[in-house]
Formats: sequence, C-alpha cells, structure tokens
Amino acid sequence: MSGLMQPRKLRERMLTWIEEEIRVGALPPRSEAMLTAILSRGELDRAELVTLLRTSDSAARRSAAALFKVRILQSETSHSPLRLAFPIGLAMQLLPQAFLSQDQILR
Repeated sequence: MSGLMQPRKLRERMLTWIEEEIRVGALPPRSEAMLTAILSRGELDRAELVTLLRTSDSAARRSAAALFKVRILQSETSHSPLRLAFPIGLAMQLLPQAFLSQDQILR
C-alpha cells in the first residue's frame, strides 16, 4: 500500500495542490500549515488552529471551513479533531499511483 500512496511524495503533491489553490484565491493563506500538521500528526485538535495559523479564532474557523468545503478535511463531530480525507476529485492528483495498472507499477 505504501507503494501506491508514496508517502514521501504525498506531502509534496499536497503542497503543490494547496499552493495553487491559495494562489487562485480558492483557499485562504496558511491552509498549508494546517494540512502539513495533520499529515505529519494524523489529526489536529481544533483548539490548536489559532496558534498554528497565527490568526484569530474566526479566521482559523474560516480556514478549516474552506478545507471542509473542498472535502480534504473531515471530522466525526463539530468538536472532534481534524483529519485528512482524500476526496475522489483530488485522487488522481494526490494519489496518482493508486490509479496505475499493475503492469505500469511493475515497469
């Protein structure tokens, strides 16, 4: 499975995607800090957002909401920690090896 996900490259692919989204105004600045933290830790407590993003509580909530809107964040409840999701719309970009045939992988 790690061969399909290529964890070392996943961070690079995710940062490339989010930097482009920030550049075109689709996501707020510092969104990459949130995703990078979640990627390295596995989850992020909502109480850490203000400190991590170095912003106000309302701006931190808006940043999280923007990432929920594109479905790259998930949480069991409105108070649960934030976790990464891999929405189908981003699957080819974030996990390209998962869509190669066995022959392509072996080459």
